[in-house]
Order: sequence, then C-alpha cells, then structure tokens
Amino acid sequence: MNSDPLERLIPTDTMNSLQNQNSITVRSNRQKSVDRSAKVQSTSSDTHINYTENSSHNTAAQNRSILNESEQSMLRISSLITSIANFSVQYNFSAISIALVVMSVSVCTETDVIDCQHGNQASWVSSTATATVFAGAIAGQLLMGYAGDIWGRNVAMTATLAISAVSAAGSAIFPTGSAVTVYAVIIGCRFILGIGLGGIFPLSATKAAEDAGASCTDDSGERVDTTSAAKSFFWQAPGAIAPWLVAFLLTYTEAGPNAKWRLILGLGAVPSGVAVAYSVYERSLQRRMEKSHDSKFVANTEASDFSNRESAPLLTEPPVALSPAAPNVLDILRTDDNVRKLLVTGGSWFLYDLCYYGVALFGAQILDEIHSSSSAGAISDDNVTSDANVRRTTTQEMLALSMAVPGTLLSIYLMAYCSTKSLQIGGFLAISACFVLLAATLAPLRDAHPQWLLAVYCLLLFALCVGPNTTTYVLPAESYPKRIRATLNGMSAALGKLGAVVGAYTFGYLKSVTSLYFVLCFSAAIAALGAVMTYWALPSRGFLFVTGVGSNDCTDRMRPSGTARL
Repeated sequence: MNSDPLERLIPTDTMNSLQNQNSITVRSNRQKSVDRSAKVQSTSSDTHINYTENSSHNTAAQNRSILNESEQSMLRISSLITSIANFSVQYNFSAISIALVVMSVSVCTETDVIDCQHGNQASWVSSTATATVFAGAIAGQLLMGYAGDIWGRNVAMTATLAISAVSAAGSAIFPTGSAVTVYAVIIGCRFILGIGLGGIFPLSATKAAEDAGASCTDDSGERVDTTSAAKSFFWQAPGAIAPWLVAFLLTYTEAGPNAKWRLILGLGAVPSGVAVAYSVYERSLQRRMEKSHDSKFVANTEASDFSNRESAPLLTEPPVALSPAAPNVLDILRTDDNVRKLLVTGGSWFLYDLCYYGVALFGAQILDEIHSSSSAGAISDDNVTSDANVRRTTTQEMLALSMAVPGTLLSIYLMAYCSTKSLQIGGFLAISACFVLLAATLAPLRDAHPQWLLAVYCLLLFALCVGPNTTTYVLPAESYPKRIRATLNGMSAALGKLGAVVGAYTFGYLKSVTSLYFVLCFSAAIAALGAVMTYWALPSRGFLFVTGVGSNDCTDRMRPSGTARL
C-alpha cells in the first residue's frame, strides 16, 4: 500500500489536528475578506447618502431663499394696496365738506344771493349728503365684510375699491342741470361711494393683518400682525388732509368754482383706481406663484383660501381643505363668546366715533370763535367761496387734521410695548381728560388768550388720534377666528359708523338745549365709559381665538428684545 512519506513520519492524530487548524484559518481569512468588502460598500453608501442629503439641504435652502423673496414682494404689494385704500377712505369722506363750501355760490339752492355767499343751502343738502354716505358706509361694512369671508379678502377688496372709484368719478362727472338736480345726483353717488368706502374698513384691516401674519412661525392660519394693520391705517390721516390741501392749492389757479368742486370730488377716484390696479397685479402674481407651488403665502392670500383653507407648512404639503360653507350670521351671533367680543370691538368703536364726530360738529364753532377773537378789526369778507376765506378755512382744517399724523405714529410705536387693552384704556382716559380741560378753559381763554385755546383744542385732537383711533381698527382682526374675521370686523365697523351718525345728529341738538360746556363734559363721560368697557370685557393679552390656545396677534416677534407688553 502506497502512502505519503509525511504521513509515515507524522502520527495520525497530529495530522488531523493540523488539517483542522488550516481549515479554520482559511475560513477566517474568507470572513475578513467579506468584512472588508462590506466595509467598502458601506463607506460608499454613506458617502452617497451624505451627498444626497447635502444636495437636498442646498435645494431646500435655495427654495427658501426664493420663497422669502416672493413673500416679501407679495407683502409689499399687499401693504401698498391697504395703505392706498385707507388713504382713499378719508379723502372721499372729507372731500364733500370743502366741496360744498366751494360750490355754495355757483350751485345754490337758496334764492337770496346773500344766503348763497354765506354758504347757506336748503336744509336737506348738507344733512342728506352726510347721512347718505354714512348709511352707505354701514351697508358696505356689513355686506363687504361678509363677502370677504365668502369670496376671499382679495376679491372683495378689489370689488369694494372698484365701487369707490366709479362712484367718486361719477359724483364729479354726472351732476348737471339745476342746483337741486346737481345735489340729488351727488347724494346718490355718495351713497354708492359709502358702500365702497365702508367695505374698505373691515377688508383692509383683515387683509393687512393676515398677510403680514403669514410670515409668523405658526402655520394654523390664525396668526395676525396688528402692527402692520395699524401702519396701513396711518394713511387715513394724510387722506383726510388731502382734499383740503387740494382746495387750498386751487385758490392759486384760474379755475372757476364749477371746475374746482368737480376736481375735488373727482380726484377721490384716483387712489381707489390705483389700488384696484395693484390688486389685479397682485392676483396675477399669486397665480404665477401658485403654478410653482412654492409659497405658503399664496395659501394665506389666495382668495378662496381665506374662507376654506388653512395655510400650509412651508414647502411641505398643500393646504388642508376645510368646510366650504359660508359663515351663518345668525349662528355667529348665537355664540356667547362672539357676542361678548362684539360688545367690545363694536361697542368701543361706537363710543369712540360718538366722541370724534361730536367734536367735528362743534370744532368748527371753536375755530371760528378763535379766529373772530384773534382777528378783531380785520376787514370781513362774507363770501365763503372767496379765495381768502377758502384759504383760511382750509388752513384751519389742515392744522386740526394734522394732529392725526403724530397721534397715529405714536400709537404704532406704543403697540410694540403695550397690549391692545392697555393702549385703548389709556387712550380713552386721555381723551376724557382733554375734554374736561377744554370745557374748563373754553370761557376764560376764548377772549383773553385765543391762541392758548387753540393749543388746548389741538391737544384734544391729538388725544383723539392716540389709542382708540387705531386700536378700534385693529382689535377685530386679532379678536376673531379667520373663518368669520371679516364678517365680525364689518359688524364692529358698522357699529362704529352708527356712533358717528348718532354723534353728528344728537350732539347738535344737545348743544342747542344745553350748552357747549355740557356737551364737552358729556363727551368726557362717554370716553371714560369706553375705558371702563375695555377694562371690563377685554382680557389683558387681547382676546383668545376660538380654540382658546392663545392670542392671535404675532406682533411679539417685532418687539425689541428685553421688552414686555404691559
């Protein structure tokens, strides 16, 4: 039998042991090779994953950069629209006052020329012109506010601006014929104009607050930025001054009275028309952004999204559809929480406008008394339409109305440090104190120091423009949930305008049966009541929205670090 020489020299047990060790070594080497291959593959896979993640992060960063630019562009356009709209409101509200003065001789309803020169008209002219625009404004605030929750803020805003532009132009173009016919056409146009202007109040406040609030970190769609709404509201102050400035400048032209009053009224169509053009442009940008699906801002400003959707998380998923049903007004008013809120947002606005328009009624008398005391012995000109008298009247009005500029700016500044409640209470108390001061100094200063009386009167006007003038405008936007926000904002504004009507028509009668001193003290009591109502019914941090989670206002993000709201 042949055998391997090595087997003859090495015992069988030893040989088996060596073979087993060799087999183990081979298997070990194979396992190490497999592990090294797996490690290489793992490293390659990790490198690929890291590269993919980095690429994804870079793409997301680029998208966010593009998104921020798009949002900022849309926000600027939105702010421009609401600011111009607010300018248009007060221009058109104020324009009729000076227009009636300018046209009092050329279009007079009285048969006596002397009465026409004194600015006297048939009793129905001035009162009806005021009443119709207020009635139209109340209707517009209710109807267009509700439309804002059904059609969307942008569509309703475009519609109400278009109504304002067309009716303002119509009041300058259409009146022809006899004096009665001219005033009748103007009054009819003023009612339609009031509908358009009234709609701007709830829609501009809601749109400005919501569009700016879209940049908040919260994605529920409930956040608002009331400071942005206040900034757009500021432009009502220059708007109120503008028609008086136009009338003042026209006294240095060769234009006749007919051309002057038509120009004063017709220019009211310009800001509304410009705002309509920007609204159409905004809509086209929204469609362009919607196609690229790159902005939650579109979800917050798209017309249908306001009533039916919540804003979507940034660059993640489309908006979640909610119930498309329009809000039911009766159901809204059956909710105790909404009624309590409306008591403050509408009730405080009612009391404020009651004081403000009451002052407007007897403010002209105060200015006339100051003028007569400081210009004794001067040559009198009984023609109210003369260039000298128009310049005097417009200068006095511009001085009085200019107090709204620093007053509103101060309110905007204080909103970064004070809650809405604190600012409104403090404003009402300041107004009450200034009414008391004017009542106490009216008789002593009227003859001895008319300039000081003018200073006290201007102080009252300044106080009227700090606090409630702004807070009553922005408070509804931060008080109600998005689905019914425009509707209840319109109701609040309508209650405010109702206060203006009551003030304009009752304070005159009250003064005739009592005295100006009593009316001033009565106004002080009304302002104090506004402070009490705000303290009693308004929570310290503003209203909680419908879910009870917290305040709707995201103004905190704009406050300087290290500060707190009072």
